[in-house]
Amino acid sequence: MVGAVGPLAQAAQRALLRPPGSRVGDVRLAVRYVSAADAAQIGGDLYAVLDSPYGVRALVGDVRGKGLDAVQTAAVALGSFREAAYDEGGLVRVAERVDASVSRHVDSELRGEFTTALFAQFREPGEVDLLHYGHVAPQRVSPDGAVVTLDPPDPWVPLGLGGLTEGAPKPWAEPFGPGDVLVLCTDGVIEARDGAGGDFYPLARRAGALLAGAADDLEAGIEALYADLVGHAGGALTDDAVLLLTRRTA
Repeated sequence: MVGAVGPLAQAAQRALLRPPGSRVGDVRLAVRYVSAADAAQIGGDLYAVLDSPYGVRALVGDVRGKGLDAVQTAAVALGSFREAAYDEGGLVRVAERVDASVSRHVDSELRGEFTTALFAQFREPGEVDLLHYGHVAPQRVSPDGAVVTLDPPDPWVPLGLGGLTEGAPKPWAEPFGPGDVLVLCTDGVIEARDGAGGDFYPLARRAGALLAGAADDLEAGIEALYADLVGHAGGALTDDAVLLLTRRTA
């Protein structure tokens, strides 16, 4: 059955992601999603970008685990996000609902599994709100190629592990001006090793070199960055990966 599981999982991933267009509300975007070539390594990398009454909201996440179980967990997270993002005025409440959905799924089906996630909200001109659940920190690339890693001031545990902690995660705002590009990804990008199996992909350094001035053509920018990533990895990625670029239209 291994041969049958691979194509089924890949088809499920394509169906649940619902790739957005190049513009959502006042946000331009470009994305590359790579499903592992090896069926045994297919995982639950996920992303969504949608417009809401409260601004454009985005989610990038990565389910711990592989195969159909991971794809099912990704589907739970995405379904909950798409509903909550329209209903809830605050980003924290959106994330709490996604966390609750993932936790129920994990408790009933997959004990010990969790999902890292980063939530973003493009609400106010000149800034972006971020909320961190154990995920890869985003990068902000300025028009001159300067890169800032947007580490969370209040790191939080991944989705599905909230019962192990007390309190709640805190969102924070970062400057996000005209011409800036926000790079969001999963660990399949930053943990891609070179062709010799050695060094990880230096995302911050390469993003600065390849995305300087890319705000006017995000598709060309992501094509250059993705080609550089694949070249670093020796011609093919061995794990799922999401690479998402965003910028404000004004």
